[in-house]
Amino acid sequence: MGTASEGLLLVPAPPPCWTLAPDLTLSSAERSALELGLSALTGRLIGVVVAGVRTVGDRHVLELETAAGPLFVMGPASAPPRRRTLEAMEDELTERLEMFLVLLWLEEGSPADGAVALSVSTAATDLEAGPGRKGLLAVMAALGELEERELVEVAWPRGRRREARVTLAHELRADAARLFGRPPAER
Repeated sequence: MGTASEGLLLVPAPPPCWTLAPDLTLSSAERSALELGLSALTGRLIGVVVAGVRTVGDRHVLELETAAGPLFVMGPASAPPRRRTLEAMEDELTERLEMFLVLLWLEEGSPADGAVALSVSTAATDLEAGPGRKGLLAVMAALGELEERELVEVAWPRGRRREARVTLAHELRADAARLFGRPPAER
């Protein structure tokens, strides 16, 4: 442990990561309600899956799946838009890509080697990273950020195959296993 004279840096916990269930989309107002609700859960949850959304009167009701079970978040239907910087949007995409990769790993049966096949174009579309080339580059930049953080290793096979082979770090797989109630694979 450091002492006060060493200049400790306190880093606040990030809000929970989230991803959408297949075939679910959010309007900007629903997304604002989700982000507002999740900000209140900072430090209490690591990640959630948005399983459903509906509007009841002047409120958006979002159904979330968590490791502890279902959770409902309500927010005003006319939530004011949040100011977002380019850096914040890039960080958000990186966090969403991390959760996307974890869900791919879980869908593929949690392979012990932690490897999943990632279609960059599919990820760009699913994560709403932007249209065309802009979205592809944003996802590739987010992959690079995850690789710099040593959360994944990315390999690009030769030939006509366009999917990247992404290997999740053991620590990320162990966190995911704890979050989703699966035993972590051996190292």
